[in-house]
Amino acid sequence: TYQDAGAFLQKTQALLEAREAANSLMLGICLRLKESPETAQHTPYLATVEDGQGVAVAAVMTPPQKVVLYSDRPACEEAFERLAQGLTVGGWAVPGVLGPSRIAESFAGVWARVSGQRYRAGIRQRIYELKRVDHPQYSPGRLRVAEEADVDLVAEWAFAFQQEALGEGSVEEARQLAERRMKA
Repeated sequence: TYQDAGAFLQKTQALLEAREAANSLMLGICLRLKESPETAQHTPYLATVEDGQGVAVAAVMTPPQKVVLYSDRPACEEAFERLAQGLTVGGWAVPGVLGPSRIAESFAGVWARVSGQRYRAGIRQRIYELKRVDHPQYSPGRLRVAEEADVDLVAEWAFAFQQEALGEGSVEEARQLAERRMKA
């Protein structure tokens, strides 16, 4: 495990950036923790499991959120076993797991065996990567940086996204998120 996101990123950033779209959540969390560690409500969990070939698995969790996993290996049962044991010994609660389906399902099975807890599949999500922009003939409006007067609108959009994409969240959480992001 790592004490801070900077040390974790030294070990993982090049790997994560090689497939940036797929790893954007983990990268974003770690970069935010590195820049503003005080934004974490609780101590984050940052870990890698390595072998002779390098990083087999990387994991990030900002309680009470789900653990986010990275691995470019086709099979990593042994690494998941070590990760699950480390989480269990450390007393970490794991409310869920995010990652590519095969990785998430494999880890969930190992976690259930090691922790004695049950699991069930949740929402299956996808990541889309924009590689080209086709500009329309005209576009009303213009791009600008959000201002303080925009907090309510940005919070409304964030809340609508949370509800549609995740089926969770509150208006207050969306407002706090909007304020944090706009300050950053």
